[in-house]
Amino acid sequence: MAVIVAAGRRFEVDAVVFDKDGTLVDFDRLWGPRTVRWVQSLANLTGRPQLAAALYRALGYDSHSAAFVPDGPLAIATTNDVYALAAGVLFQHGFGWHEGWPLVTRAAANTLAAPPDAAEIQPRGEVAGTLRRLRAAGVLVGVATNDERAFTKAMLVQMGVARQVSSMVCADDGLPPKPDPAGLRRLASELGTIPARLAMIGDSANDMLFGRNAGAAACIGVSGGAGEARSLERFAHVVVAGVEEIRLGNQSSREDRYSSSGSSSSST
Repeated sequence: MAVIVAAGRRFEVDAVVFDKDGTLVDFDRLWGPRTVRWVQSLANLTGRPQLAAALYRALGYDSHSAAFVPDGPLAIATTNDVYALAAGVLFQHGFGWHEGWPLVTRAAANTLAAPPDAAEIQPRGEVAGTLRRLRAAGVLVGVATNDERAFTKAMLVQMGVARQVSSMVCADDGLPPKPDPAGLRRLASELGTIPARLAMIGDSANDMLFGRNAGAAACIGVSGGAGEARSLERFAHVVVAGVEEIRLGNQSSREDRYSSSGSSSSST
């Protein structure tokens, strides 16, 4: 067991689990241009370019400010859920499900679902150094994401951190999506520990509820991602500006140590 320190709090953990988009990588840089290309391609495939506006509204993207709606579907939901929402918009405009779903996935093939390119991936702060320091101290690292496994693995390789990640749970692993705790419980098992001895780190209330529902020792929010700030603060034990603010503590010191039975900076 090791001690990590975040926002002045100390947590005893065996492992840390990171969300990916908005926590380890810049969400807007990766998904903003992809979203625009996908929606425009889909609207064009329908023969009704004006449908782009309805798609943006339903999916949670403001095309005028080029910004995602915090905690909206594109920011939080699984890929299949996003596809279903888009197909639902087409259904509302006269396209049968058998027509709309193939159009959605066809438009996504070379946009949302395309393999990640190095130019799209901007780490959020000192990601590689943080993960290396954690691993060097014996803290195991996991990733929990609503993206598919192949896409996630490719991104971690591009970022140069794949070797630091011991286990992942992804959208296509057959588990319920966040905030259902099943994924975090599986990660804890694969990392050789229990949820009460790991920290969940993410940029949204969805991530924090994922940790809380599983009984994680710590739910550490990362501000400035895809989540709404007030919701993140409500469900996080502490909030930091970037993952590099999560540091190793002195295990021998008991001062200001957090325990799951103690107080926290938020309540549920």
